[in-house]
Amino acid sequence: MPKKSGLVGIDTLYRRPGHLFRRCHQISTGMFLERCKGFKIRPLQYAVLEALHEQGPAQQIALSGMLALDRTTIGLTVDKLEARGLVKRVDDPADRRINVVMITDAGLKLLGQIEPIVARMQEELLAPLSKADREQLIDILNRLAEEHNEASRAPLRRQSES
Repeated sequence: MPKKSGLVGIDTLYRRPGHLFRRCHQISTGMFLERCKGFKIRPLQYAVLEALHEQGPAQQIALSGMLALDRTTIGLTVDKLEARGLVKRVDDPADRRINVVMITDAGLKLLGQIEPIVARMQEELLAPLSKADREQLIDILNRLAEEHNEASRAPLRRQSES
C-alpha cells in the first residue's frame, strides 16, 4: 500500500529516537532475561537489589525515586523480592507507618552471583561500539535523561533531593 500524503514511511520510523530507544530497551531486557534466567530475576528487581546494596536500607518511596519508578511498580517489585526472601520490610523507627526496605543475606548472595553476568551482558550489548563511542553514548543518554527528567511519569529523585 503506498504511503498517504503527509505520513512518514517505515524507514523514517526506524530512524526515530523513540522507536530506537524502545528497540534498544527490548534488546537489553531480552539479553538480561536470557543471561539471568536461571536466577528468576527481572531487570527492575535487579535494580532494586543493586540500589539497596549501594545505598543501604531505604523507605519504599525514596527507593521509587532513586530508580525512577512509580509507586505501583516499586510496590509490586518489592512484594516479589520480599516473597522470595531477597528483601525485607521493617517499620521505620522514626515513624511506624512507614516501611523501610532492606536487602537480606539471600539478596546479597543472589546479587553477588548475577553481578558478573550483568556486567558481561552490558559489555556485550555495547560490543559493536568503540570505547569512545560507548562513553559518548552513555554521556548523551545521561544528558537526555537529565534534561527530560520532569517529563517522566516517574522522575528520578536522587536521595539528596528527598
